[in-house]
Amino acid sequence: MAGAPWRDLNQAVNDFVTHRRALNTIDRISIIIFSDKTIEACLDEDIRNVDLSKIQFPSGETHFGSAFAAVNNCINRVKSNSNRLTTSTSSPFNFAIIFMTDGQDAYPEAQLNQLINEHGTEIRFWLLALGGDLDETAQYILAQINDKMRGSYYSLAASSELSQTFAEIASNTTINDDSG
Repeated sequence: MAGAPWRDLNQAVNDFVTHRRALNTIDRISIIIFSDKTIEACLDEDIRNVDLSKIQFPSGETHFGSAFAAVNNCINRVKSNSNRLTTSTSSPFNFAIIFMTDGQDAYPEAQLNQLINEHGTEIRFWLLALGGDLDETAQYILAQINDKMRGSYYSLAASSELSQTFAEIASNTTINDDSG
């Protein structure tokens, strides 16, 4: 995803963060970049303090399993480090996951099952599939991932569509925080 697609993705993430800041949300954000390895660009940071300039392009192949394992680990760390715990029966945690890929990989069944078993009721999920050149198998796997996560699926023909899609998600994302 080097070149224009990477620049468009960075711009879309920047627009998303800017829009959420403008809504005066109390969002906290973690950004995980993935290829055949995962990189935490930020972990559980106040959205007002996120520095997007440190996000770097990772080279490598696409590996969905490591991405979802990293998301699960991230959520576990956020929960264990959080002071947002409450005595109410509802969870003080709500996580929005925007999974964007332009690559292809096998269906990450074990990692998705673990993520759903541990955090399923606390997650809202969006899947953005970038590129009109994804073959039928890749599209099927991405649709399976989205169905498993009970998400919203976006198929984008070009990276220039990322900003509009991220803006739509930012505008329509309500994550309730019961912790006050």
